[in-house]
Amino acid sequence: MFILTLILLAIETTNPSPYCELTDEGIYYDHKGSKLYSWEEIDHVKLLPGRIRDRFGLFYSFSLSGNECEFRFYDIDEIKTVERLVEENGMNLQVVPLTEEDLTSIRQSYSSDEAEYVIGLFSR
Repeated sequence: MFILTLILLAIETTNPSPYCELTDEGIYYDHKGSKLYSWEEIDHVKLLPGRIRDRFGLFYSFSLSGNECEFRFYDIDEIKTVERLVEENGMNLQVVPLTEEDLTSIRQSYSSDEAEYVIGLFSR
């Protein structure tokens, strides 16, 4: 077990995960060098259903000219902020459809108004 931990630590040290941050100007990407991708440089964004800490969450995967940044949200205010940025910047949005299990999870994770808003995001 100890050896496996050391191997995983060595892999993470030599090939660390990228760091991504959403800003009003674009997405800051840091992995073996850093760059701020303006909204105009972002190829497309994908909206996927997912789970975060045993509740429904939305995953936004941004394509950055060969690199990918994935953000996970379950807070409605944060989701509305990302949606505003996507709409204002006219990004090509690909939506992955919800399953029946996703719909049940949404209704368990959000109030009825919030659930309808989230479901509406996937109905485009």
